[in-house]
Amino acid sequence: MSKNNGRPYIKPQRLNREVQARKIEKLQQDIDNQKNVLSAVSKDNERHIIFLSNFLQHDMKNAIHSMDGILSTISNNTISNEELKTLKTSLDVLRQTINNFKELIPHSQNGEFTLNALLSSVEALARGSMKDIEYDFNYDTKSAIIINHSYQALLQILHNVIINATKSMENVSEKKLYVSANIDNAKCEIKIADTGIEIPKENTDKIFTYGFSTTAGTGIGLFHAKYVCDTFKGTINVNTKCSKPFTKEFIINFPIKK
Repeated sequence: MSKNNGRPYIKPQRLNREVQARKIEKLQQDIDNQKNVLSAVSKDNERHIIFLSNFLQHDMKNAIHSMDGILSTISNNTISNEELKTLKTSLDVLRQTINNFKELIPHSQNGEFTLNALLSSVEALARGSMKDIEYDFNYDTKSAIIINHSYQALLQILHNVIINATKSMENVSEKKLYVSANIDNAKCEIKIADTGIEIPKENTDKIFTYGFSTTAGTGIGLFHAKYVCDTFKGTINVNTKCSKPFTKEFIINFPIKK
């Protein structure tokens, strides 16, 4: 190494065109990858908004359906306390669903509640659609175990499954619905069985698919239920080999705490 004016002389390196070409190619790949990520995020956000909008319409429709079931059979002088509770619960669902839509964050509200608080509200909310059905809710009404999740989201899951069950029983002679719930080992299991039309074997893997329906419905309710169960790190499955007279049983499991 020679010196120039007291400074070390560094021999200029030749430009390696192959190395530079590889660097440029790598930079282009990184740019393309970032474009793909941004495109995926954008599409995911669009899909999220579409789903949320459809959930809004679906849940509000179910709540209104429950209210219609009460209002179409009462007069000003014959409304009961149970019917009033159904109407109030339906209004709560409408308000919370609208709030979820405004925030564009599904099921963001957390809460602490008991199994009895959840299932008594489910029963009240669904009573309008179960007026011609023999139904039974079986669970420990005195359990003080706290569930720590979005109360509104769980309420909507169960209501969606029950609405689906009542629709499947519209054209059968024996209309029965059985709901059971149990908390064990920090997990909650809820089963909803009905005597409605059977689910064909080839459809059991499709019923939670967005837009798929065997009851001429929107195909959103069961998809919504699975979507929310996934966010809770829970599961929802259907058993088509349950005890007679029931033709199917939906089994929902989720941890009682986030």
